[in-house]
Amino acid sequence: GTSVLKLCRIKPIDPAAVILASHYKRIYFFEEGMLNGSVALSFKELLDKNGFSGTFSITAVDGEFIPHASVARTLNKLGLDSDSMIKKITEDKR
Repeated sequence: GTSVLKLCRIKPIDPAAVILASHYKRIYFFEEGMLNGSVALSFKELLDKNGFSGTFSITAVDGEFIPHASVARTLNKLGLDSDSMIKKITEDKR
């Protein structure tokens, strides 16, 4: 099965969320922000400290210039819209 964990607070990251996530075999972290200094990298660091041994995939903005466009088009281009997220997760499961 698949679960969705939404962080309602990103600083400090809720330790209960880290403990819960550390039991999963595969985690996909989608972040509408820059990869460098991201919540995703902080979350991964905390997971590792809690013995996480699964795979961790991050989708975030990686230093690229984002041209002007609608929000929907931009999220799609960055792989952060719901269809792109579903596609990434289901393709990896094959």
